[in-house]
Amino acid sequence: MMTNITLDNIKLAVQRIAIACEQSQNRLCEADSQLGDGDLGVTMQKDGDKLLTMPKIGLTI
Repeated sequence: MMTNITLDNIKLAVQRIAIACEQSQNRLCEADSQLGDGDLGVTMQKDGDKLLTMPKIGLTI
């Protein structure tokens, strides 16, 4: 049985990731300050912002 992945599936996955990151921002930044590269989550925030701007490159979420 083959699983078909549609553009809608991808859009939904990206949306769920963005929402989860946004909801967990404080916890993720705290963990990053202790275990990560020491930038207090700045990199994660920038990457999260990129996810949220994806509609500008053709993915509408």
